[in-house]
Amino acid sequence: MAVESQAAVLPELVLLLREPLVFEKSFLQGAVVAAFRRVLPTDEPDAEEFVIGDYPIFFVGLQGNLLQVKSMPVPYNAQSALPFVQGDPNDLLSGIADPEFRKLVARHKGWVSAALMKPGPEVHAKPFKLVSKMLSAFGFEDVCAIICPGRQQILPWDFAMHEKLSHGRGLNLFHGQSS
Repeated sequence: MAVESQAAVLPELVLLLREPLVFEKSFLQGAVVAAFRRVLPTDEPDAEEFVIGDYPIFFVGLQGNLLQVKSMPVPYNAQSALPFVQGDPNDLLSGIADPEFRKLVARHKGWVSAALMKPGPEVHAKPFKLVSKMLSAFGFEDVCAIICPGRQQILPWDFAMHEKLSHGRGLNLFHGQSS
C-alpha cells in the first residue's frame, strides 16, 4: 500500500506499547487534564468541549478542534488493526534496520494514538501541537516506540521524548530521521 498524499494524511502520532492499555472515558478525561490542564465534561451532549466515546476509540473536543484517541489491544500491524492505521504498518515495521529495535517492536502488544480529525481555526499552522500534547499523557515507561504515520517513520522511545510531546513539538522528533 502506498503512503497517502499529504492532503489525505491526518496529523497523527502513535505510541507502541509493551502491553495494551485499556481505559474508560474518565481515564482519558484525566489524560486531558494532564496534557492541557483542562477538565472537560464526559456526559454533556451539547457541550462544545468534551470527552466522548468508548474503548477503544474516543474523541476529545477542545477549543474548536476534534481529536481522536485510539487505544488498540493488538499489535500495530495486526490484521485487525489495519482499518485503523494510516499507511502500511507492515512495510514500516519491516524496514527497521536495527535488530534489537526490530525485536522490541515485534514484541509490542498494543498501541495508543492521537489524531487531529478536525482542526479549529487557530491550529492550521501547527496541526501536530495538540496531537503531541494529547499523546504526552500516555508517554510512560511501557512505551517502546513512537510512529509518525504520515511520514512512515518509527523511532525507539526514549523518555526524554516526552518533553517534546508535552510542549507540542512531537513532529520535531522526526525531522532528519529515516526509518
